[in-house]
Amino acid sequence: MRVGCVAFTYVSSDMCIFGSLAITQGQCVSWGNSDSEAHQPCPDSGDAWFSEPVGPGDLSASISFANAGTVSYHCALHPDNPAETGSIDVSASA
Repeated sequence: MRVGCVAFTYVSSDMCIFGSLAITQGQCVSWGNSDSEAHQPCPDSGDAWFSEPVGPGDLSASISFANAGTVSYHCALHPDNPAETGSIDVSASA
């Protein structure tokens, strides 16, 4: 079930809006990049979400989250930058 998409935007590599995002089971997330360099959100475990980075000014494809729980992720292009990590908290749908 797809409920709707939530936009999640990168600001810059110095001020990335990674961090936590709360959604409901069945919702999807798209990442927008307003930075001057590419980023690639990737789950800490499991298969990669995207085969290509999200370039400056681009919007990623949507990723749907069917299961409740917390998904931790990082930027695959900048794995050593602790500011480029986050989590998506997926709550069970009613």
